[in-house]
Amino acid sequence: MMADSSKKFVTTVSGKAGGKTPEKAVELAENPRAFTLWQRFQISVASWIGYLAVLVIGRTLRWHIEGWENWEAANRAGKGIIYTFWHREIFSACWFWRRRGIVVMTSQNFDGEYIARIIQKHGYGASRGSLILSRSTGAAILCFHIALRNAFVFSKSWDQTQFPHPFSRAAILIAPPIVVPHGASEEEQNRKQEEVQNTLDQLRKRGEAWAAAT
Repeated sequence: MMADSSKKFVTTVSGKAGGKTPEKAVELAENPRAFTLWQRFQISVASWIGYLAVLVIGRTLRWHIEGWENWEAANRAGKGIIYTFWHREIFSACWFWRRRGIVVMTSQNFDGEYIARIIQKHGYGASRGSLILSRSTGAAILCFHIALRNAFVFSKSWDQTQFPHPFSRAAILIAPPIVVPHGASEEEQNRKQEEVQNTLDQLRKRGEAWAAAT
């Protein structure tokens, strides 16, 4: 699912178990693409730097949580959760949702490889390439937004990636789960996708208001 190029959002998937999951419970899918020795070295260095950055900065963030009951409702349904959020929030999201057995879609290219290794070190699995989410699973789509009071924004990046300052206040806003009915028509699926888009937009506006408040 895509918005415009500056607002790409991400979907990640958890299984039926919703609690914290040991790191060994998820695995990094093998990448069929071959990398040169120099590329493998760069990937190794980048993955450790990224892992440590998330670990060190993530521990200092001070969280405000709204809508946790929505996550609990989706988890109680027992059919898995599809997490959906704006790509720019991936740093903070990686820390908040760590070690829950969540699988993240990553590409097979160079950037996708080191990102996959970073998230794997934080207890995520990685699915290579495209992942088709079946409407027959009944999994809940859970939209969330993370707002930061203090962050460095990579303004020249395509997604305006946010890198939180140490000890920043952070808010996670979680919307009620969205479920696509079994056997939904194409028209109904399009309506649900529009609902997801609108929900993310509303969460972003709420997050911006929270971040601007003194």
